[in-house]
Amino acid sequence: FDQYTNQGKITLIRFDTPDDATEALVEGDIKEYFVIPQDYVSIGVINRYTLEKQLYPPPATMTAINKFLLSNLLAGKVPSTTVTRIEAPLNLVTIRLTETGAVAPEQGGLGNLIIPGVFSILLGLSIVFSSTYLL
Repeated sequence: FDQYTNQGKITLIRFDTPDDATEALVEGDIKEYFVIPQDYVSIGVINRYTLEKQLYPPPATMTAINKFLLSNLLAGKVPSTTVTRIEAPLNLVTIRLTETGAVAPEQGGLGNLIIPGVFSILLGLSIVFSSTYLL
């Protein structure tokens, strides 16, 4: 697990021992660290250490760790294009068709979100103003 240490905005730094990483965490040199045990491939458990209370790790951290592990596990075993496809297996594009099976000229998009949002705001305002009238 020595390659692919740059994962977007997150840079992974190798420490020789967990104690060295803990010291760097306490001193504020790093925000968090994780330990990959020797039997990781068989058990699949990694311990993550941080000073912050968190219910769940941030998505950016999870993505960085996942890509780091995938890239290092597959390095040298499969082509790099396959590694890239495993890291991002799907880029789904939805195309709306007409009743005749042709591609529809309007594909939805932002208008489907904005119009209900505007009406929701208007409904909320009317409820607030009418409730103040009743008081």
